[in-house]
Amino acid sequence: MPKARGDLYKVLGDKITKESTPEAIVDAWKKMVLHNHPDKNRAAFNQNLWAKLILAGKILKNKENKQRYDKNGDEDVAWLKTHATNPYLVTLYTAPEEQFAG
Repeated sequence: MPKARGDLYKVLGDKITKESTPEAIVDAWKKMVLHNHPDKNRAAFNQNLWAKLILAGKILKNKENKQRYDKNGDEDVAWLKTHATNPYLVTLYTAPEEQFAG
């Protein structure tokens, strides 16, 4: 099983934690998405960050998903992969031996 890939809260900025209100999480997510959107800021676009922002939004803006993430973190890899619709994230949460199994 792959190791943890990073805290989704950190993707939203230093002020966002598990204890942050749902409103604060949504506000931080919107701010980060607008700032890092490829149509708004091509020079600073980062595929890795963008993919993690999308995943953070899917997980942390939903009460049940957030509770599960808070309990298990990135260790619940199979569950995270179901929310990782971006091919980059599926690869990020897939062990190398699974990626190249043929």
